Amino acid sequence: YTQRAVPPALTGRYPPMTAASANWRDHPDNLFRLLGGAYDTHIIESLTVLCPPTVCDGDHDVDVPSEGDGDTAADAPAAADDGLVSVLREARRVYGDLVALDEPDTNAVATLAEEIADVPDDPDGPDSSGEQPTSTTATIAPLPGDDVDPGLGNIEFDPDERTRVQPRRAVEFLDSLHEQPADADPGFWFLHLVLPHNPFHLLPDGGRYAIPGEAEATPGLSGQLEWDDDPWPALAARQRHLLQLRAVDDFVGDVLDELERFDLYDRALVVATADHGASFDAATNFRSISPATASDIAWVPFFVKQPDNVAGGTIDDRNVEIVDLLPTVADVLDIDVPWPVDGRSVFGPARTNATKTFRSAPLFPRDDEDFVELTLDGRAGLRQMLASALVADQAAAGGDVDLAILRTGPYGDLVGQRLDQFDVRSPDARRRAAVDRADAFAAVDLDDELPLFVRGRLDGATGDETVVVALNGTIAGISSVFDDRREPARFTVLIPERLVRSGANELAVYLLDEEEPEGSEGGRGIALTPLELG
Repeated sequence: YTQRAVPPALTGRYPPMTAASANWRDHPDNLFRLLGGAYDTHIIESLTVLCPPTVCDGDHDVDVPSEGDGDTAADAPAAADDGLVSVLREARRVYGDLVALDEPDTNAVATLAEEIADVPDDPDGPDSSGEQPTSTTATIAPLPGDDVDPGLGNIEFDPDERTRVQPRRAVEFLDSLHEQPADADPGFWFLHLVLPHNPFHLLPDGGRYAIPGEAEATPGLSGQLEWDDDPWPALAARQRHLLQLRAVDDFVGDVLDELERFDLYDRALVVATADHGASFDAATNFRSISPATASDIAWVPFFVKQPDNVAGGTIDDRNVEIVDLLPTVADVLDIDVPWPVDGRSVFGPARTNATKTFRSAPLFPRDDEDFVELTLDGRAGLRQMLASALVADQAAAGGDVDLAILRTGPYGDLVGQRLDQFDVRSPDARRRAAVDRADAFAAVDLDDELPLFVRGRLDGATGDETVVVALNGTIAGISSVFDDRREPARFTVLIPERLVRSGANELAVYLLDEEEPEGSEGGRGIALTPLELG
């Protein structure tokens, strides 16, 4: 989880085998203190508060949803909320889930942990408002006095608002790149963007698609973050994840363009990484590391662009760990780290061992026995990660990457093909399908959130059906029928954006039959039986 995974990157130390909050008091020696004395800081943290007030006082943004329309930073609530009120509010919400007779849609503990951040109380209080060092050397900023209580103040973080807040933070980050005074100290910009984190709402261009009603929770994912045995829900979530990831890729490109625009790119050290991944395999845990999920969760990208690098980039498969981030930055900037670290610079001698050790902990551990170490073969894990087929053949999809993403899975190659290429049988009056918010296709506004996410229910399901969703005469998605938490016989697809047209759209649902229909001349021997929508 984020609160356990981010501190090692910014401290250079392995996480302790005991509980620790993701704030500056529990992790005083970190990247923000290291650079805070010599660099003009622009810090936007999410779900952590590791930058101490002496470094970030007056220029520290914590990612929270706004109380207003979310368009301006002025709408954001104060960082230091009333701790007791916040805790009681969250406790009331979690208690309702814990005593419910049915399994909740989301894991109450997991939701709580990644919605709030431990924030030191009163960052403007006594001994925290001293002037930041202004020397041009890497002076380590002092910690606030002991009379500054880190407290239990919490920031509310509504997951429904995440995808609205995050793009605003991205815009603020881009704006800060060219607001530097000409005579300012060298700049240190930091952004932790909680994307492509679920919930999955974004298209590659950053626009949101509509999520009907109760489908806010990821279909097929239990409240304990366990995927269903049916492989389709996890694969469908991976498709949505990859499309959202493309929006993040686009943002990274915007950052590099801005650095070029203001003549900063060549001189800048640029680092981009992630704190953890996620598993999208059936019958596994979405976030817990195990031998079965490690290749999805533990291997993350790590990009480093050195200043004045004219030789171009290379791919290096050496054994790199998340604790190497801070030593790498210090090495490139020629700064001595005044505390012991477990990591090493990626530009120094490589590790000779091929094993990777992960420390895993529950969100709210009861004792030290809840902390687990897992050691894996790094080479085997890397091979497994690289061999994972995330995207279908782009050439077969006409070079359309987004369509290739949606064409993965059984029968995925049928997505984008016209219905008239297949044998469409007579409707079966005994079979019906219900689609959530099907009326949204009656009058589509292309400038609004598009109704691309289709979630429905099949009446009379036997447990082995495959559903085909078509839009305007073209196959738009294919889903197996699965039981989703308390709702049996569900199906979901994400429609390619290019199939939606302004105004009325014709939505149709079919059952797929694999048997070779008599007289069929195409469609891989596949027949489609129309279902009445109700």
